[in-house]
Amino acid sequence: MNNRPHDEQIMVIFTAGWRFLAALSVMAFLTQFLLYISGFSGEYPMAAGILFFLCAMYFIFRLWLDHHLFRRLAQSSDTDIFDESLTTLFPGRAQHTHFSQRWRGTKRLFQQGALCMVLQWGVTVIALLN
Repeated sequence: MNNRPHDEQIMVIFTAGWRFLAALSVMAFLTQFLLYISGFSGEYPMAAGILFFLCAMYFIFRLWLDHHLFRRLAQSSDTDIFDESLTTLFPGRAQHTHFSQRWRGTKRLFQQGALCMVLQWGVTVIALLN
């Protein structure tokens, strides 16, 4: 990623996908909950659904934070101030974070959130089939 302003706009668009992950995760949770209260699902699938829902919401919340972070970084030409602030808050952290490192971290967050959401739907479908 060499064209920084263009890449930052791509990151803003990419992280806006948190909305879709959140909507799908909430839909899976509500479906699982309706199956549970109607008697079609037991406690264990419901507990697994809640666990995957909470995991998905954690990663989706982090994507939401990244979305707002990349929107701010795209407006600013200097990320050194942001890196210095993080170094002050977390002294063991690297001095400067390259854009490619931020991209990999955000991509990993998105993949983990999507995986939790897919597992959540998997538990919902299995509960529906039983």
